[in-house]
Amino acid sequence: MGEWLDGAERNRAREMGPRLPSQIAGRFGGRVTDRSSVSSSAPTSAETAPAARRGRGTGGTGGARVARFVVGGLIVLWSTISMLLLAGPHGTPGIPRLAAVAVWILCVYLLARHAPPLASLIALPTLALAIVWGLRQIPPRLDRSWAEDHAQAPSVALDGDLVTIGDFRSFRHSEDGQIEARWESRTFDLGTLEGCDYIVVPFPENPKLAHTMVSFRFAEGPNLALSVEARREVGEAYSVVRALFRQYELIYVIGNEEDLLGSRLFARGDALYLHPVVADVAVVRSFLVDLLMTAAELHGTPRWYHTLRSNCTTSLVQSFERARGERLPWDLRILLPGGSDELVYDLGILESTRPFADLRREARVDASLLEERSAVCAVRENLSTLLRHRSSD
Repeated sequence: MGEWLDGAERNRAREMGPRLPSQIAGRFGGRVTDRSSVSSSAPTSAETAPAARRGRGTGGTGGARVARFVVGGLIVLWSTISMLLLAGPHGTPGIPRLAAVAVWILCVYLLARHAPPLASLIALPTLALAIVWGLRQIPPRLDRSWAEDHAQAPSVALDGDLVTIGDFRSFRHSEDGQIEARWESRTFDLGTLEGCDYIVVPFPENPKLAHTMVSFRFAEGPNLALSVEARREVGEAYSVVRALFRQYELIYVIGNEEDLLGSRLFARGDALYLHPVVADVAVVRSFLVDLLMTAAELHGTPRWYHTLRSNCTTSLVQSFERARGERLPWDLRILLPGGSDELVYDLGILESTRPFADLRREARVDASLLEERSAVCAVRENLSTLLRHRSSD
């Protein structure tokens, strides 16, 4: 009987044809998942692959993309400016340099647009380093067409206590703006060295920036002023930004105060701050000798001026560190030298018995103040004396 029923069920199944899983589930009260509906709603591996590639192409997370964009943008900007500025006289871009910049920008675009992220991450810094290497092969020179005030680099000969400086600058600046260029030979006796002054000349447009100098006082003879500067060519102006990209050679200008300080006070109308340095005479002497020896090296072996590494203030700091035999703590005021006199005060290199604000107010000198000082003096004194005259302040 059971066999007859099984045979009848089989015959009925053949007559009804194949049933869907949902129909089978309804018959037996169960639940079966319809695989066809699952497969139609879930993406296939072929469909997910492009999406995965698109996800990788976007560079991962938003933070990573932003970081890569910023770093890449800075590299491209720096490299482009370097190539443009180092084109020729005064950095004027020529046709070959503009063509090189165009090729560089095209390469960057192709890398950013079509290269995989990893390839662009490797290739972009590599190309930038190649540009840096190429730019570093450009040597500084001594034979350019220099501006009048930088036409001569000083020579130095040291013989015991006597130091002879060739091309000692002693320009005369008339009231009508005329300049009489004078290059002289001067001999100083280091045995009569008394001390030195630190001088800050703030930029009128931004007082946090400044030019810094030193002046050395002798018991006999005139003072010796020294200024570390960017050596300019004829018709060339100084630029803080351009000085980052090997646009100027380094020069140590050595001259008298009537020239180096007087030109800034009277011809340019600048104010300056003159601070007596508190240091042992032996340290001051070592400081001066180190500066003079550096000037002697530059006379025959040029170097590049750099806004951050080899400027007016960092060069003085390096020589003073060698003179004292110890490193000075790094401070932002070295790179923003408008406040470097306060740094020197904090380090105990200036008089520290009074508040710095009082010292700075007393140290300030401008052309009008010098006229007042000269009026109260019994006789017309030279600039060095007037700069340090305090009785009428």
